[in-house]
Amino acid sequence: MKKFTSIILLFTFIGFFTLPARTLAENTSASLSFATPEITYIGDTFEVLINTDTAGVLINSINLSLEYDKSLISFVGYNDENTVVKLWVDTPHEAVEGQILMSGIIPGGVSGLYDPNKQGISPVPLVHLLFTADKGGDAKISFLILKHDGKGTALVHEQKNNHVLISNNNSKVTNDKNSFDKSLPDPFTITFLSSSIFSRTPDMIIFNTNDVDSGIKEYKMSVSGGDWQATKSPQSIAKSIFSRDITVRAYDFFGNFRDANIIIPGIVPLKVLLLIAVLFLLSGILGYKLLKYRT
Repeated sequence: MKKFTSIILLFTFIGFFTLPARTLAENTSASLSFATPEITYIGDTFEVLINTDTAGVLINSINLSLEYDKSLISFVGYNDENTVVKLWVDTPHEAVEGQILMSGIIPGGVSGLYDPNKQGISPVPLVHLLFTADKGGDAKISFLILKHDGKGTALVHEQKNNHVLISNNNSKVTNDKNSFDKSLPDPFTITFLSSSIFSRTPDMIIFNTNDVDSGIKEYKMSVSGGDWQATKSPQSIAKSIFSRDITVRAYDFFGNFRDANIIIPGIVPLKVLLLIAVLFLLSGILGYKLLKYRT
């Protein structure tokens, strides 16, 4: 039943790509804007909310590139609470210092959100990005909507750049950046999807979790206590004669982590291996006794 449910979730995930809605990169009338604090202080961690005005066009995915003033601020994570992007194909991350890339899916699509205070449609909140103010000054933030052409080509669209004023008053400076996020990522499980021995489709594991304070930065995987290697879901798993203990570790942007474990069965069941081992042992004992008896 667990395997069947996982397959349904996998096909549901794939189905989001085929919804009759546009990606943000196809909506030439879309625009992006930032919601930022008017002023912040050196040492503070602050939030930048990215909104989009879709001009009434239904969208179901985003693909964005954001640049910021790396001499004044540092990227320390993201938060997707109370936003519409819930399935990340590529979580917000630094491709290079000063540039953040992200792409994600909006299940069901969205064209706007109703604002009861204004009695109308309000911009759509996409994601909260988290930064730390390192130096005083006027930190610039800009963005690009990227086409889905695999080349990172920018789409011509309305630019609404923004900035954050960082006060030189360093009375609030703190050297403990981790004081912002001391909580672990949410507990999660690993699902194993097995394929037949002669299938071209490999065995896979699927996993996902969230971190309320700063988001998930990366996943690492260890097989049977081996070295930690970078991984992403879904992760293909090579077949093996013996079972293996796999651990996936989820890190947030402040170094906190949580582990999940799963035992992947081998081609030969453990009971069969134990039976073979017992038979070899008995054969050895019997052979030893016969040899001793003849001598």
